[in-house]
Amino acid sequence: LSSASGVRSMQVWTNNGTWYRPSGVKTIMVTVTGAGGGASGYGEGGGSGGTAQRQLDVTNVSSVNVSVGNPGSGTSYSGCGGGGNSSSFGSYCNASGGIGANCSQNRAGGYGGNGSGGSLNVYGGGGQAHHTRSSVGGPSYWGGNTAAGHPQGGNFSHNHQGHAAPGSGGTSGYFSGFRGANGRNGMIVVYEFY
Repeated sequence: LSSASGVRSMQVWTNNGTWYRPSGVKTIMVTVTGAGGGASGYGEGGGSGGTAQRQLDVTNVSSVNVSVGNPGSGTSYSGCGGGGNSSSFGSYCNASGGIGANCSQNRAGGYGGNGSGGSLNVYGGGGQAHHTRSSVGGPSYWGGNTAAGHPQGGNFSHNHQGHAAPGSGGTSGYFSGFRGANGRNGMIVVYEFY
């Protein structure tokens, strides 16, 4: 009888946990993305989390701790948005979170985090600056961010901050009275092979 080969399964984490090696799995492909940074309330978007990707031989590995970063909070007016936290797959690879808006420089968007320990390490996208009143946050490896709002929509971006890809940065509020959107949680995806 020939042994099984190819893809066995996929596991996805949006919260902390533990990866356990399924029976027969010899190799995995791990993608780790950090959380996004928060936006300001008036024209600056948060940076997105970085991403690391790595293939691992897990023949002699039974389990790995999985840590998924929490996002940075959006803020009002010209405050510094919260920074996204890093995500990691044990000691194998890590991805830092995006920087919050207005934190590295006044009126500037937050810059993206970066991956480390992977065969592929990618920076997350940076948030837009104050040149528009509702600046979008940085896109992540997984896709785009929250839609930009308008005064008639009030706290539109903040209210719809869940409609964005994992790891993306928050989109800003339109006027100083509107709150910027939070960044998005990080994510870890593991493809498992026989």
